[in-house]
Amino acid sequence: MGNYDGNSQFSTWLHSVTANVTITYMRKLRSLTLRLMLAATSRITSAMMK
Repeated sequence: MGNYDGNSQFSTWLHSVTANVTITYMRKLRSLTLRLMLAATSRITSAMMK
C-alpha cells in the first residue's frame, strides 16, 4: 500500500501488484522444479553407472 501514489485507479494498481507477485512466484516454482528434476536425473544416472 505504501507504493500506491493515487495517479491511477486503485484496481489497476492492485491488478499490477497481484500480477507481478504471481509471476515472481511462478518463476521461483519453475526454478525449484527444474533443480529437483536435475537432482533426480543425476541420482538416477549415477545409480545406473554403478
